[in-house]
Amino acid sequence: MDLLKNNRIRPDIEEFLEVVKREKRPKRVHFIELFIDDEIKDVICEQYDLTEGINRTDPFYNLKREIKIHEFLGYDVFNVSLVHDDLFGGQCPRHDCYQ
Repeated sequence: MDLLKNNRIRPDIEEFLEVVKREKRPKRVHFIELFIDDEIKDVICEQYDLTEGINRTDPFYNLKREIKIHEFLGYDVFNVSLVHDDLFGGQCPRHDCYQ
């Protein structure tokens, strides 16, 4: 497991955008995904102490956690929801791939 901690992958958003626009050929395979299940993110955070130093009472805790997870995994881009659950009292429907 030290392999993940010791070998940092550096996202390259500039190259990613150039590749998407077909302006150049990629130097490597860019790592993107639409979502990661919450259960998987919880295990990653727990196993690698990714939330250490993030205050749970911080209103941006979830966003900071998402950034840490995706940075740790080496994602070039990831989806950020602009809708906060508090705006809908937790009533915003979500779909889980296990259901």
